[in-house]
Amino acid sequence: MAYASQNGYGKLSWFPAAAGFLLGGVALRLIDAVVPHLHLENDISKAEGIQPRKKKLSKTALLFLAITIHNFPEGLAVGVTFGTLAGGNMTLAGLMGAIGLAIGIGLQNVPEGAALSIPIRADAKSRIKAFYVGSMSAIVEPYRSYHGSCSCYVDDGYYSLCLGLCSRCHDFCGNRGIDS
Repeated sequence: MAYASQNGYGKLSWFPAAAGFLLGGVALRLIDAVVPHLHLENDISKAEGIQPRKKKLSKTALLFLAITIHNFPEGLAVGVTFGTLAGGNMTLAGLMGAIGLAIGIGLQNVPEGAALSIPIRADAKSRIKAFYVGSMSAIVEPYRSYHGSCSCYVDDGYYSLCLGLCSRCHDFCGNRGIDS
């Protein structure tokens, strides 16, 4: 909110973060309701989202979609951080924080990829296919990072909105059991 109050929001400095938080919750709830996915502890009969009529998705495919949904806000958070730095707010501390965030999220993707690769390998698939699917669960992060970076580079007003959106999306994922 300090960032928003410095950029002309005045008494409404809370609004961009609150709007982003609400928008993030609505957006991820919509994605959660539509995209078929499965939480780790559930059986395939408890899959959520709209299921295809002709062919049921495998447990691995549903888990892949759940982890991919979870990766949306992570990529956006990295992009917002670097986009804000590129927009003229470059400081050494900010740059080190952005690099630390990117490295931390990248390292955290390793166990998420393993959570997909191990069941795939257990289903008698090749190591290459297991590695490929585990890696592809994070493919949305560079896209969302680019989107967040461009949004904040073009207009500083998106900073609080995007970070509010990231926090709500990640909070939603954690509460729904994707992180746990």
